[in-house]
Amino acid sequence: MVVEQDNIVLYPNPAKDILFIDMTSSVREEITIRLFDLSGRLVSENTVLAVEGNNTFRVALSALEAGMYHVQVFKGAQKPSQEK
Repeated sequence: MVVEQDNIVLYPNPAKDILFIDMTSSVREEITIRLFDLSGRLVSENTVLAVEGNNTFRVALSALEAGMYHVQVFKGAQKPSQEK
């Protein structure tokens, strides 16, 4: 299963060891990817650099316990651009 909203795609769903995030950016910019557990606790945060055009980011999940997580994607210093 693929989760898609606007220009951000998360796969595979469910994910086991690696979560891929595909997105399109109109400019070169920093992207922050945060994962929260169901209690709202931040369990992972990664900052990556997006280039103009299509981007694919990998988020390692092997250190996380099996379960459901909330994903937030921030562009620069903005509030979340997408929440999954």
